[in-house]
Amino acid sequence: MSGGDLVRRLGAVTTLRRPANQVIGRSDDVRLVLGALTDQRLVTLVGPGGVGKTALAAEVVDEAEPEFARIVTAGLVNAQQRGEVACLISSAVMGEPIEDLDRIATALAATPTLLVLDNCEQAVDAVAEITQQLMARTPDTRVLATSRRPLEVAGEVTVAVRPLAFPTDFTTAPVTEFPAVQLFLERARQADPTFELTDANTGIVATICAKADGIPLAIELAAVLVRGRRLADILAAMTDGSGALGGNRRDLHDHQRSIAASLEWSRRFLSGDEEQLLDRLSVFAGGFTAAAARRIGETPDDIDLTRLVDHSLVLFDPGAGRYRLLEVIRSDAEARFGPADWDDLVDRHIEWCQDLAAEIGTRLYEADPQRRFPAFNHEIANLGSALRRCWQRGDVAGFRRILAPMANWWVHHARPEGVEHWPELLLDDDIADDQSMSIQLALAYHFSHRGRHELSVEYARKTQELARPLDDPAPLAAALLGEGNAAAELGDVDRGIELHLEAMAVAARVPGPYVELWARVNLARLDPAGAAEHLIGTLEQAEQGFTIAEALVRMELSRVAVGKGRPTEAARMADQSVEIMRDVDYGEGLATALTARAEVAASAGDAITARAGFDESLQIGRRINHEGVIAGAREGLAALPDAPPARVATDESLSERELAVARLLRGDLTQREIADELYVAPSTVKSHVKSIYRKLGVAKRSHAITVAAELGLFDS
Repeated sequence: MSGGDLVRRLGAVTTLRRPANQVIGRSDDVRLVLGALTDQRLVTLVGPGGVGKTALAAEVVDEAEPEFARIVTAGLVNAQQRGEVACLISSAVMGEPIEDLDRIATALAATPTLLVLDNCEQAVDAVAEITQQLMARTPDTRVLATSRRPLEVAGEVTVAVRPLAFPTDFTTAPVTEFPAVQLFLERARQADPTFELTDANTGIVATICAKADGIPLAIELAAVLVRGRRLADILAAMTDGSGALGGNRRDLHDHQRSIAASLEWSRRFLSGDEEQLLDRLSVFAGGFTAAAARRIGETPDDIDLTRLVDHSLVLFDPGAGRYRLLEVIRSDAEARFGPADWDDLVDRHIEWCQDLAAEIGTRLYEADPQRRFPAFNHEIANLGSALRRCWQRGDVAGFRRILAPMANWWVHHARPEGVEHWPELLLDDDIADDQSMSIQLALAYHFSHRGRHELSVEYARKTQELARPLDDPAPLAAALLGEGNAAAELGDVDRGIELHLEAMAVAARVPGPYVELWARVNLARLDPAGAAEHLIGTLEQAEQGFTIAEALVRMELSRVAVGKGRPTEAARMADQSVEIMRDVDYGEGLATALTARAEVAASAGDAITARAGFDESLQIGRRINHEGVIAGAREGLAALPDAPPARVATDESLSERELAVARLLRGDLTQREIADELYVAPSTVKSHVKSIYRKLGVAKRSHAITVAAELGLFDS
């Protein structure tokens, strides 16, 4: 076959397939890649299928064009052999398909060139060899490659192309600020110009983007379905597996026209053992460690997870040391199991979760579990999945074995999984006293959070009845604290203080000061007059690794400082409390800290900061369904003055262009849509928004709108 015939068969591409619309959510990536190309000669964009590597490369080329005398692109999607790769590159560089690398190098050397090699994964060995040889002979050539796996050659810089950010259950920002949602809306409006985001469909749009795991191809394929389907039906189809997302886009290669085809394209490069491991990893929810993968995946010693990472089928977070499958990959892998094999895999996952729960339970009252034992935070999704599977199977004993050791953690640090079934577990004659005690203690706090304080008292007392004969001081002290809090909420503050003092006496027998610190903080809250005395020495204790306790102590010390007329100290303590709670990602604690900081701000006459704190606390309280948090935030908001609070944070007024941007911020337009409206670049809008926030002394869009309205900036 002649070179020309070969190129025609392979379909050489000499220019990148630029998307019809501006690439969304990749401005930071573009800057990163441009910077890498400035310093390095070979940059490879690596990521899973459909994540947008080619689109990102096109954006980079567009921005880099003034910096290079020549930019040429070779599309290698159909190439597999060395000769095919060489012919496609030479066709792009010279307009002539040849395999002679000397002639190709000579042509490249004539002009400083950015050589873009698109879709390298199916011929990665050949691409790596040819790239090395060409770069060695042409010092003025730089290479930008896209691939699902790195080329693995000397001097290569790999840039991981990650999925677009999407809203989650713990999101407080407006959904339209997330690139995944922005992409969905743009593509949906192209499919159906009448499509609009409303209060009624916002949640399901966010869920679709989450189900797509931020993968642009999956989002685009889902969005185009609005032409003939309801959003609920699209989501249901996505839940059924990757095969639901397909299309007939003529500008895409065959393996990009559906998620299923994209995944099959990636699987073709795996060995049988690697495919088997990938499929078994689908039993995990929310991620896993290498040790968990070895245990549940039953992997041979010579099968390495990094191989799946290299193929962009598994993502790795080096900071946490954890792996995860994108949801579209996970659901596709799960669908490949028969019922019996899947049940066996689920059995292994449940057994692992039971062992994990037992380990978590042994550390419940040690130095701050958020800091010393982060497994609970990391494994919430896995533990919740195991609980659901046990309940669906009717495996009550298995459900109890996972729940009981860590039930109180569920209540305080997550959305309690299956909490509506917990009282039923207590009716089982086979339940052990220690299991019953743990579950009843958790229910005491659960009902307290829901504002049902009579039930909280009931379960706290039942916990005490079980804890006393077991001579277990930690749950006994915790139950006394729970009953004390509920008593105070029911109006009997003196009884609440009495129970807290008793809890402190019991806590003296608990190894470590965690429970005692907890009691002292609560006492300071219930007994403001004696708060300073209750908190003596607590900060020094808490700073010895008890992160959450430290945040709670600082919160109460901020209130003490307000009472003593020390506003600067109060603000500092409150700010530190919020920072700690954000860092450990503890929803209930963060909401409480935000309320405390807002109270400090309100006492200093800073109604803008106070309102922002109460607002955020209220949002968190609603999300975690915590009546106490909600009530506290609402009470704080109601106490704020109705008159406009402070003026702008600086003496600078908004420019005419900033005023135009501010007015458009009132709608649901994204920053890119505002740019289109004003005929400016999105980066320009972003700069204006930052300036607006600085001048108004705010950090969020909603607060900017509120303050601008109060200042009358929208009146003219």
